[in-house]
Amino acid sequence: MDNQIKTFQISDNIYWGYQYKIPLLYALSISNQTIIDEIKKDMENFFNTHNLEYLKKGIDNLDLHICGDIAKDNSVVYVCTHDH
Repeated sequence: MDNQIKTFQISDNIYWGYQYKIPLLYALSISNQTIIDEIKKDMENFFNTHNLEYLKKGIDNLDLHICGDIAKDNSVVYVCTHDH
């Protein structure tokens, strides 16, 4: 379990499919809000690097929440902008 990677994927009309990967043990040791903050920072860096200013500006409007069990093996955890 110590070298497993957890994939978080955005579920949103504009950003759907954006993935962020971190070690599973790290993901389990931090809060959901910290994960969301890290995802947003990663998105900002990616969009900035690729000169995607319109997408970068939209990050501030994302109200994300984690939908799923981070501890579940071999599963993508969706980070959603809509209610379930």
